[in-house]
Amino acid sequence: MEYSNKWSADAEMVMMGFTLPVESEDHLKYLLDYFKSPCGFEYNTEEIISNSKQFCGDPNKISFKHINLCSIEGMRMIAITMTTEEDEGGEPYNLLSKNGCFGYVYNIDCPYCSELGYSYYANKIGRIVRIG
Repeated sequence: MEYSNKWSADAEMVMMGFTLPVESEDHLKYLLDYFKSPCGFEYNTEEIISNSKQFCGDPNKISFKHINLCSIEGMRMIAITMTTEEDEGGEPYNLLSKNGCFGYVYNIDCPYCSELGYSYYANKIGRIVRIG
């Protein structure tokens, strides 16, 4: 894959705590697969993608926007922001919106606690992090 060097660098940045844009669903899959080995994560990448699209209307109108690795109360999570057909004509996508960003949060340590919903991000000393 011609993007593998850039995408590998993207994955390393995400693992260092940065929130990065997702270029495409293939990019998202690459990142999710990449995290498994160095982080020791065990999950099914296709299941994460499928679950993130569940209940979101037309899957062809879903656009993955950003990805972040974070932890809350010691539980490791992958937060993926996205837009859906419901966003058409509404407020433009803004990762730092005070209203939050819609997305899917996969709970690595407790997969059955993963969920669709809104997450909140803030710029903290030159990098954007998930704060809620």
